[in-house]
Amino acid sequence: MIHKTEMVKLFRKVQKCDCYEFQLGELKTIITIKIFKTKNGYRGEKSHYIKTPLKSYPASEFIVPLHHSTKDRDNERLMKLTMKEVLIELYEKYFKVYYLEAIDKGYKPSETWLVRLEE
Repeated sequence: MIHKTEMVKLFRKVQKCDCYEFQLGELKTIITIKIFKTKNGYRGEKSHYIKTPLKSYPASEFIVPLHHSTKDRDNERLMKLTMKEVLIELYEKYFKVYYLEAIDKGYKPSETWLVRLEE
């Protein structure tokens, strides 16, 4: 079993399209996060959502405003990250929280937990 600190493995950053690909825990499926700059900040789109035996979690897209106040961030480490990095962290946390919740309740990880979103 993969240790909780190794739950998200960065597969690669695709430079030309500002995409990030990673794997979750023991799963082989590659999750892609695309980052788009908007006039007010950055938004991301994920390739999958997570649906564990406990529940389905089709979170909406995350948005980080250009004028993201440091008061809104939950710790000092996040204050040093770029807006894109904060966005990636939000997505990673979204997947990790629900994955670990199911593991902690005794469920065995399954590729079926990651549901591909239509493009």
